Amino acid sequence: PAFNQQEYRQRTARLRQQMAAHGMDALLVMNENNMNYLTGYDGYSEYVPQLALVCQDEEDPWLILREIDTLCATPTSYLPQSRILSYPEKYIGSSQRTAWQPIGDLIRERTKSNRIGVELTAKTFGVKDHAALGNSLDSSKFIDADGMISKLKRVKSPAEIAYMEQAGKIVDRAMQVGRLEIAAGARECDVAAAVVSALVKGTPEIPGGVCAFPTMPVGSPANAPHLNWSDASYKMGCQTNFEIGAFRRRYACALSRTVFLGEPTAR
Repeated sequence: PAFNQQEYRQRTARLRQQMAAHGMDALLVMNENNMNYLTGYDGYSEYVPQLALVCQDEEDPWLILREIDTLCATPTSYLPQSRILSYPEKYIGSSQRTAWQPIGDLIRERTKSNRIGVELTAKTFGVKDHAALGNSLDSSKFIDADGMISKLKRVKSPAEIAYMEQAGKIVDRAMQVGRLEIAAGARECDVAAAVVSALVKGTPEIPGGVCAFPTMPVGSPANAPHLNWSDASYKMGCQTNFEIGAFRRRYACALSRTVFLGEPTAR
């Protein structure tokens, strides 16, 4: 895990205080970034039903995952094996079954309360998922828990700040690599590849993490935000607007810079 057990438990204790203030006996954490924040789980499996279950009367959360993803939880989470639960693979990709049924059963084995909070706008928790989980738990109404964990994240621990500072060093280096790669005739994709490589490599002292692809509109569409590179090659007079981010253990530092190839205009 990225942090020690004490730090994870402090986060869950603060969360349980917020749950009590909102009248929740249990909370279903469905955003994987928040699951990671509470447990260390780092499986990148958000495309299937999964969650962390936080009960008001328990110190540690439960992880409920697809069966195969428990293999990702064991090395990345601080939780003991006994608190990592799963549902069978037969529920994946089936139009006849829903994974929310066994997930609901696992939840009900650990809490009988209907005062359950849910991150209602989680990426993979759509209308059908909401209905299926409600049927499984025999509960048609959940308490909206959107943003609850995000509020806790506003205050960073020294260990979190250290990861962000490391990400800052990586992103500085990656931006310099991208700038130096730009030249007349260079392909935009090669510049992008150099940036991505630098974000993943990190520095000699700090390994890079899984990164988001850079946005880097070049030339006439440079004022259009959030475009990626194109099939074109660089020509003199091209402007590139870089927007990149480096990650250390899911902690990010973003950086934006404009690079002009040649003599820039007065503007």
